[in-house]
Amino acid sequence: MKTIHSINFHETLGKLRVIYTEGDLLFAVCDVNRILGFKDKGRTIHRYCANMQKLKFGKKKLNFMDAGDIEHLLFCMDSEAARKLNDWICYTILPGF
Repeated sequence: MKTIHSINFHETLGKLRVIYTEGDLLFAVCDVNRILGFKDKGRTIHRYCANMQKLKFGKKKLNFMDAGDIEHLLFCMDSEAARKLNDWICYTILPGF
């Protein structure tokens, strides 16, 4: 069974939902979209991410992306939020898994 963990990313940028499934760490696309300030409902993220997965939790379906997709997305961006998210994932989240 998959469990969503809501991790406090940043006091002003909010929480990021994360799941660990089948050896992969996955991040909620809508949360990444919000943190990075995209206004296009995820179209930008879909353009950069090749390994997106739609997972069902009860009656809800959420899109998740893996760490590789996040790295690819953040590599293409130049913003303070992208740098904060990259550092947090690389130095706080990934070492714990």
